[in-house]
Amino acid sequence: MIQRRPLVAVVMAALLGLAPGGALMADDEAPKAPAAPEKPPEPVELPANAARDFDTKWNYGDPAATETAFREFLPAAREGDDPLYLAELLSQLARTHSLRGQFDKAHALLDEAEEVLAKGGDACAGASVARARILLERGRCWNSSGDPKRSVPVFAKSLEVAREAGSDFHALDAMHMLGIAAPPDEALAWNEKAIAAAEASKSARTQKWLGALYNNTGWTLFEKGEHAKALVYFERDAAWRKARGASDLISRWSAAKAKRVLGRVEEALAEQRELLAAYEAKGETDGFVFEEIGECLWTLDKHDEAKPWLAKGYEALIGIDWMRTGEWDRLVSLHTRGDVETPLPERPAKPAADGE
Repeated sequence: MIQRRPLVAVVMAALLGLAPGGALMADDEAPKAPAAPEKPPEPVELPANAARDFDTKWNYGDPAATETAFREFLPAAREGDDPLYLAELLSQLARTHSLRGQFDKAHALLDEAEEVLAKGGDACAGASVARARILLERGRCWNSSGDPKRSVPVFAKSLEVAREAGSDFHALDAMHMLGIAAPPDEALAWNEKAIAAAEASKSARTQKWLGALYNNTGWTLFEKGEHAKALVYFERDAAWRKARGASDLISRWSAAKAKRVLGRVEEALAEQRELLAAYEAKGETDGFVFEEIGECLWTLDKHDEAKPWLAKGYEALIGIDWMRTGEWDRLVSLHTRGDVETPLPERPAKPAADGE
């Protein structure tokens, strides 16, 4: 997952309106999926790294729409004779809820997925992949709801199960999440292990993790104050994406932010302006680019010039759920320095982990 802030633990996704934490997921370039099945799926043992048909319906920028798409597969899955298919589908439905902070609904779907396995799925060949996916989503729920300590052993178990299944892809996903949820020093080690594993993998699907892993490693180093090393990883991420014809805008944004913090402010400002033009050419805007242009100008003591950009950044970012719950002080700073006339809304309560 790609982060656009130095708080990797507050989940993923959402710059570009992606999931909380700002991520481009490893599957974000998957081909369009076929229509939902009209008849129940038959049991089939998939290769360990293979994607299910519904997996290609993922749109991490719109989890609500993804839920709708996944639910089209649900009737046939419930009528079918493939408990692993149903369990995996339920695990991904759960993820559409956890990405929106609907953790009770996510946990309930994961409970159902576990029941499906307990009633017969565990005896099927390939059950370990379904188990690994359920564990991954359970861990993401704990991490996203503010309980990373509880998530770490769940991700570790998912890694163990995925390895037993021979699934490089899901093992990488587990390592990638350990690189987000674990304490900084451990997280860095997990990211390095994950990068080595992805680079060594013969699975093209597994190798797609590399961009996100480079970015996550960069943010882990950024949080540790190792900004020069972080920049190296952000630039590796950008180069990796550019070489594959993928969007490198977030990677370039991350690199420019690191340059600002390193004192290369004029260079950072020029690069953020290039990103602004790139988004405008696509008919889009990006609040994080507004924010960084403002921060660069503020750092250069051009406060009057910075204020409109900080205000635009605030107005764009206040609408993002994870910014309100996880980056409130950042929003307050933008509001104050940008002289925003609209009053700040009431500070939202931090979402509690299930059972708290």
